[in-house]
Amino acid sequence: MSDARVLKRKTTAAAVSIASNLALMITALVRITGNPIYDPAIALVLGAWIIYAAVRIAANTLKLLMDMQLPDGEIRAIEAILLVHPEVKNWHQLRTRKSGSTRHIDAHILVRDELSLIEAHEITEEVEDLIRAKLPGVSISLHTEPFGHEMVHRREAHSDPNRQTK
Repeated sequence: MSDARVLKRKTTAAAVSIASNLALMITALVRITGNPIYDPAIALVLGAWIIYAAVRIAANTLKLLMDMQLPDGEIRAIEAILLVHPEVKNWHQLRTRKSGSTRHIDAHILVRDELSLIEAHEITEEVEDLIRAKLPGVSISLHTEPFGHEMVHRREAHSDPNRQTK
């Protein structure tokens, strides 16, 4: 868990504690003065605030437990990086998710058909390094495909040859 999340949770817990202590002091004051008019109002406000804080904490916890797509800014950065390498002609099937504190990236990159397997692998590693430089600590799975073969496949199987290319 990041330091910011820990600090936010500790701050929320401290605020709930302060509010509870304040309510106890006001309740004691009501008891001492004998004026009960404020007691139910304070109890309702404090109860609502505690429920709100609990729901907020639960929602943030659920976000951590569920796989979520990466933020739009990170996705746009990845999309830009995928086309930076001169040998990458196109990309498709970009999928991102965040599981706990780990960010996962999966995409297909398209390279020239005539490249050797070693050349295609080196290009893939270079693109992965570019992504890691921008987003440290990510888990990346890039699938390298021949550009021409993929275009033929799209025309024949999907009727979708129109995709942004270099």
